[in-house]
Amino acid sequence: MASPHDRAWSEGHKAGKHNEPLSACPYGSGMMQQSWHAGWRAGQEAKDSKRG
Repeated sequence: MASPHDRAWSEGHKAGKHNEPLSACPYGSGMMQQSWHAGWRAGQEAKDSKRG
């Protein structure tokens, strides 16, 4: 079972891949927000790398 931080990262990754804004993060602050933002950045990188 995924931890809450893993789920936040996955949600952020999905948002980043779908080009949602960073401001779409549903977490106000703290570790959950940091996890979501890290996932979002990874999603952006994954999206950008596919363009080649």
